[in-house]
Amino acid sequence: MDFREIENLKTFLMERLREGYRMSIDSLGVDGRIISIGFRPYWTNPGDSKIDKLEFNILKENGKIIPVSLNHLIGYKAAAHGGTSPADSKELNLQLMLYSPNRLDDRHPYDTINLRLYK
Repeated sequence: MDFREIENLKTFLMERLREGYRMSIDSLGVDGRIISIGFRPYWTNPGDSKIDKLEFNILKENGKIIPVSLNHLIGYKAAAHGGTSPADSKELNLQLMLYSPNRLDDRHPYDTINLRLYK
């Protein structure tokens, strides 16, 4: 990722937060409304190539707040369902690539996490 891609992702996620989207991560068993998003580093520099930490707080149906922390985000792909673009879609799938030093021998040295954002 480059500076522009990082800023685009941060803006995209913050807009989904303001619009009251819900998030589901099947691999982690998380489903609920997004109530906060945090980034480290918060201020992106032109030399940055990853997001060190991406944090979500998810409010479940039973009222519990579940923190989700994703480290070393190095890339992402977005796909929209039910709209002409991700900006006006009701359901979005986001595939996040997380750098994993344990997978250096593999063809792809990253793990993938699939997020489903929906209204």
